[in-house]
Amino acid sequence: MAYDFTGPWSQKTGHHAQLFAGNPGEASGSAAVDYVLSTGFPANKILLGVPVYGRSFLGATGPGQTFTGPGGEEGTFEYKQLPRPGIEEIVNTRVVAAFCTSEDGGFVTYDNPETVKMKANYCIEKGLGVSLSHLLVT
Repeated sequence: MAYDFTGPWSQKTGHHAQLFAGNPGEASGSAAVDYVLSTGFPANKILLGVPVYGRSFLGATGPGQTFTGPGGEEGTFEYKQLPRPGIEEIVNTRVVAAFCTSEDGGFVTYDNPETVKMKANYCIEKGLGVSLSHLLVT
């Protein structure tokens, strides 16, 4: 699982499924993969999970901020609800995460087709495994 790095339980906002850390010490998918590889575990047995929902932080406009609570349904928006209506979607290619900011959801962090493609390329480069059953999304 390479997501839920931040959520309503966090002290500050952050991308919940970033591939690369934005700041030293932040959790990320690549840090998890690097750790598992360092134990000698075979790369082709590692799957990088990608969420199909976004995490919402009311009262915030980006990562590293305080927030007033979760938006959406228990702090999440389903993938089909993203980006929020009429709101510009931004992709941070450095950390590999998409987000939008709106009145009804605050800062919402998620994956989109562009970030999923970048993560897939990372998996190919690292020689990670693939699960076809996880590619089927309804």
